[in-house]
Amino acid sequence: MLKQSCRLVIIAGLMLTALFPAVSSAADARRPNVLWICADDHAAYVCGAYGNRIVRTPNLDRLAAGGMRFDQAFCNSPVCTASRQSFLTGRYPRTIGVTQLSTALPESELTLAELLAGAGYSTAAIGKMHFNSPLKHGFETRLDMPEYQKLLQAKGKTELPAGVDVQPQWKPFRDPARIWLNSGALPFGAVDAEMPGTYFAEQAVQQIAEHGEKARQGPAGGMPFFMMVSFYEPHSPFHFPVEFRGRHRAEEFVAPPVGREDDWQIPAIFRDLTAAEKQGIAAAYYTSAEFLDRNVGRVLDALKSAGLEDDTLVVYTGDHGYMLGQHGRFEKHCSYDPAIRAPLFMRYPGKIKPAGATPALVEFIDIAPTVLEFCGVTAPHAIQGKSLVPVLEQPARKHRDEVFVEYSENEEAAIRTDRWKLVYTSGRRERQDGYATGKPLPGRTIRLFDLERDPEEMTNLAERPEHAPLVAELTRKLADHLRRTARQPDLLPQTGDVLALLDQAVKPRDVRAKPNIVFILADDLGYGDLGCYGQRRIRTPHIDALAAGGMRFTQCYAGSTVCAPSRCVLMTGRHTGHCTVRGNALVPLKPEDVTVAEVLKSAGYATALVGKWGLGEPDTTGLPNRQGFDEFFGFLNQHHAHNYYPDYLWRNEQKVPLENVVPKDNIASVRKQYAPDLFTEQALAFLDRNAERPFFLYLAYTLPHANNERGRAEGNGMEVPDDAPYSNEPWPAPQKNHAAMITRLDADVGRVLARLKALGLDQDTLVIFSSDNGPHKEGGGDPLFFESAGLLRGHKRDLTDGGIRVPFIVRWPGKIPAGSTSDQVAWFADYLPTAAEIAGAKPPADLDGQSLVPALLLKAPPVSRTLYWEFHEGGFKQAVRLGDWKAIRLRPGTPLELYDVVRDPSEKTNVATAHPDVVTRIEEFLKTARTDSPNFPVRQAGAK
Repeated sequence: MLKQSCRLVIIAGLMLTALFPAVSSAADARRPNVLWICADDHAAYVCGAYGNRIVRTPNLDRLAAGGMRFDQAFCNSPVCTASRQSFLTGRYPRTIGVTQLSTALPESELTLAELLAGAGYSTAAIGKMHFNSPLKHGFETRLDMPEYQKLLQAKGKTELPAGVDVQPQWKPFRDPARIWLNSGALPFGAVDAEMPGTYFAEQAVQQIAEHGEKARQGPAGGMPFFMMVSFYEPHSPFHFPVEFRGRHRAEEFVAPPVGREDDWQIPAIFRDLTAAEKQGIAAAYYTSAEFLDRNVGRVLDALKSAGLEDDTLVVYTGDHGYMLGQHGRFEKHCSYDPAIRAPLFMRYPGKIKPAGATPALVEFIDIAPTVLEFCGVTAPHAIQGKSLVPVLEQPARKHRDEVFVEYSENEEAAIRTDRWKLVYTSGRRERQDGYATGKPLPGRTIRLFDLERDPEEMTNLAERPEHAPLVAELTRKLADHLRRTARQPDLLPQTGDVLALLDQAVKPRDVRAKPNIVFILADDLGYGDLGCYGQRRIRTPHIDALAAGGMRFTQCYAGSTVCAPSRCVLMTGRHTGHCTVRGNALVPLKPEDVTVAEVLKSAGYATALVGKWGLGEPDTTGLPNRQGFDEFFGFLNQHHAHNYYPDYLWRNEQKVPLENVVPKDNIASVRKQYAPDLFTEQALAFLDRNAERPFFLYLAYTLPHANNERGRAEGNGMEVPDDAPYSNEPWPAPQKNHAAMITRLDADVGRVLARLKALGLDQDTLVIFSSDNGPHKEGGGDPLFFESAGLLRGHKRDLTDGGIRVPFIVRWPGKIPAGSTSDQVAWFADYLPTAAEIAGAKPPADLDGQSLVPALLLKAPPVSRTLYWEFHEGGFKQAVRLGDWKAIRLRPGTPLELYDVVRDPSEKTNVATAHPDVVTRIEEFLKTARTDSPNFPVRQAGAK
């Protein structure tokens, strides 16, 4: 909320700037249009303006000749998403939390488009932007491949001449590299007029013509524009139309030599490429670059035809470079110059002198503040780039002493000066981008190259003694930069060991487009057992802090009043009148049951259940691994889960022996391994393993459930290693232990929260804490001793609110206001649709719950709900929550009890006779509220 408020203030300020522009030396009262043309994977060395005599790029060469050519311009990351979002925001990839291909640009980041829109510019983005979300990030008009596909479907494709070979469907990493890298230099299966690149160029031409027409109307003819035209060429498989086939032949090229030190880092997928295939890939790339140039020319010609050329700042970039066999690689994704050096041209007639070139070291984050300065807009302090206007005025001027590049997927970062480059790699991460080497991880590596004497970067000098001081200086500068620009600098170690700092700093710590989800479920914890819900004697500081950082629900209900059916409702989103498991019986989930784990797994989440399941026995369809969980560790059924010192637990579908000895039913004689401690360790390990992908962790503790069997045998089933910190309290032993179990649960929750923070995930993780039903009175437990149900009447196995109303806490930093409270009536059936909406997944159609996202984000006031429960132990009981009313039927055929639970939360006064209309409405609802279940038939009390 605070970020959003600051954002509105900044944009409002920019609107004032539009009215009263602060014009710099590079801007006058006439604000320029801005046309930014971006190519995909276009290396600087494959452009005539940079001296290449094979490729034909006359339009780009003409653009460069009309303005300034930057000879040492470097991307800040050699991967599309990170580079583009970095230069669009003027901030380093690691600072905005976008270093990997699939990461979405956070809504909180201000883009150049938003800044210019706030200053009175019309904005449009045409082509590839890699936002990885539906957000427009300040662009009023947004056109990309979906719009192209619609047009193509409407008009149909032109039939190609017979005998023309075209590219197959692009299947990178599935097909051999020679195919998906187009070593045959085959055209895309379309004519020029029907190519995506041509479509984007034509859309830009059309919009430029419209702006030109408005401009001819005089000063009132419209606002200036910022247009970004972003082509997909020459990205693999190097598209070009059939008309361009044969423009280059493989024989024109020579496969670059591979250095003696290159073998360990060459991706396995490239190792089988022949020299001829490498030459063919180069031919395809060059042809695609020439097709790109054709479309750039169309856009530039439109600018001239519209009479806007003199009033427009034109910027051209590749998003990064590309390796065409250098060091044995056909990719970007590394720190060699061909991969990180990209073309950068700027033209603005009358402001930028033509035919200029500068050797100044430039980072792509410098483009945004340059554009802002030309447009008379003050750059926000958060922008990390430096305006290039001084260099444009004096090309020989020095701009930066060094540039920085990072590729977190390989835990790699580089610092480059005019002469030297140092590349640091942790060497501990197996690449997940398809470019793994197939060789053992090398461990920490440092490479130093003398770019004056060794421009091809073939000789690593890092180990030579005479360069040790230089290596030390550059590693220190790199570490300082990574610390200074980190999104979460507090996560980096406070150490003087530069290499240890670098090992941590180069790890990917991206923001998440899809938040991680951690659901922590207590067992038999009452509504009043936590400090944040009014408990005064039991200490729960970590859970209370969780509530203080998020939202506390005051009217949330469990799925049932006992364990298994409550968990079934939680997992399937269907209430106990519809779900499969309606009681604590050994009934498994069915194959057709769809769990929240399955929904989230389909959305790309890693899924794990740690703790108590209760919805499927061994060799049944209800096992966790058969219901969407990648990993499971814990108890399968609730009876086994009574024992806190079991002699085995389950890992997936295998028993894991423990050191405890259990000579009789659930009572251990040797107690060495406490199950909740094991659960916490397994949960932390899962977080560690999955820190770099979205995950769902269902952590279902058994605390503070009683060991019923031990309680019956010994009188105290509150099983805990010790009763600290309540050892000296003058309470009965079971109550000391009960309190100790809850405080121990709280400490475990604290450990999970601390690990999320240590991994840099706490800001990207939705954490939910709740309990499966109300407090128990088993094993010596006494719900009245600590007022565990608060003001509510009843406890576990009751359908009064004391048995089913539970604590429910949700924290989602930056989304859910800290310290907030919700009176929205909610229940466990809401969890699946809520998680699905948050993950962008499609939930099943037949759910009884509804998404709580509007309530969580304060986008809607509380809405009235109708909730249903049935309970089969000791007969058949039903309960209904209808708005503020609560009805309970204790056995079939008996009258409903009716309570106003808002005014009478203790359900003391039955008002059924005073409100017959409400009773009638609920009776009508009950006629269709449930479906029959053969496993849970309706029985009278006492029936067997």
